[in-house]
Amino acid sequence: MENTLPSIEQEYLQQKIALFEQALSLMILLNEEDRFLSAVMTLCNEIATRLQASRVSLGWLTGKYVKIQGMSHIEHFEPKMGAVQELETAMEEALDQNEEILFPSEQEQWSAVVRSHASYVRKFGSEKIVSIPLRVNETPVAILTCERAASFTIDDVRGLRMICDQVSRRLFDLKQSDRWFGARFTGWIRKKLSKIFGFEHTFARLVSIICAALFLYVLFGHKVYFIKAPCMLKTDNLAYIQAPFNGFISSVNVQMGDITNKGDLLLELDTRDLRLKEAEIVADIHQFSRAEEKARSQDYLADMRIAQARLKKSQLELQRILYLLDQAKVKAPFSGIVVQGERQKLLGAPVREGDVMYKIAEMRDYYVQLDVDEQDIHEIKTGHSGNMAFISRPEIKFPIKISQISYTAQVKDKKNIFELRATFEGEPQQWWRAGMSGIVHIDVGQRRLIWIFTHRTIDFIRLYLFI
Repeated sequence: MENTLPSIEQEYLQQKIALFEQALSLMILLNEEDRFLSAVMTLCNEIATRLQASRVSLGWLTGKYVKIQGMSHIEHFEPKMGAVQELETAMEEALDQNEEILFPSEQEQWSAVVRSHASYVRKFGSEKIVSIPLRVNETPVAILTCERAASFTIDDVRGLRMICDQVSRRLFDLKQSDRWFGARFTGWIRKKLSKIFGFEHTFARLVSIICAALFLYVLFGHKVYFIKAPCMLKTDNLAYIQAPFNGFISSVNVQMGDITNKGDLLLELDTRDLRLKEAEIVADIHQFSRAEEKARSQDYLADMRIAQARLKKSQLELQRILYLLDQAKVKAPFSGIVVQGERQKLLGAPVREGDVMYKIAEMRDYYVQLDVDEQDIHEIKTGHSGNMAFISRPEIKFPIKISQISYTAQVKDKKNIFELRATFEGEPQQWWRAGMSGIVHIDVGQRRLIWIFTHRTIDFIRLYLFI
């Protein structure tokens, strides 16, 4: 007996080899693609050409639904089209059953549910349709659907099955690598966590565990409780620069925000009236001096006394005028920063004796004035520490300590406010300016988290229900 295979077995073997060659040649084309969508288009176009199909579509499982990724010979399609949505429903039917669906089929072995496929064929005129699942690790991840006028043979289905088995891993890897960074990172986390929490509902289990841990932490945990309060940088070393006499400001050299040294000229008052009066008084002095000499020479004692008195009065008036002329040049009493006084408002403005023109603060002995709401004042005691951040430099924190608490409330912005005083524990900075504002966080000790989150609500209920 000859050692040869029967002719029917040889034919079957040749068919298997032919199918394998087709799948191998298609894999060679897919391996040349490095993007998921281009690989999908290559797969759909090649299968459509080889099977003479009118349309080949690939749908991918996205979340709980199948979304079409590509169609043969169609680069762009509208996902909301009725035909597309109906085809996705048919693909989901095949994916749910995880088996090939051929419609219409006269073979008894095709016993799958084909309701969605029949609806799609009836509505959109395709004569024959077959759907093949693409599996990765025995789990369906995509569906390949072919449509054409001629019937699909068993060999056609076998060939599609072999092609899908060969390309599924390559398409899956391209799909994973084509996702944006966040999706890839989430997938990596899911894969790692699945080893701990199982393969199903990984994130749901993780979120549940995290929520339970947070609930227990809020219920039993403790943390430092900070009272937040607005504040202002102040100093008691202030000088109020007042007008020495009635007049007009002729020149202004500094304004608010400027740093001055002791003796620097701040502004100058107009002295023309004083100069005229000075000339008049000097003339009167000469006149009274001559009258005194004349009366003395004629031995008129009474006239001499009168002339001497008038001369003395004029001399005193001259001293006053000279003093005012000297005071017309207003100078800084010490080194500091101008915290009040604007050039535009001062230049040429009339002033009366005693009007405040400038306010200058020495850049030392700074302290912080806090405005604490009455609902928090009972938590604060002298000696409590905290940190301050200026609005202009919020990234820098400065340690402070409460040194004084006012026991009388003041009304500010329709609230009862208690003023507190705090001192700095470090050295003052060169850029500090009196009047700068910021926020202070006062450390009042450890509190339970549940109390921190709920105590204001509970106090509100107790107050209005009077419990």
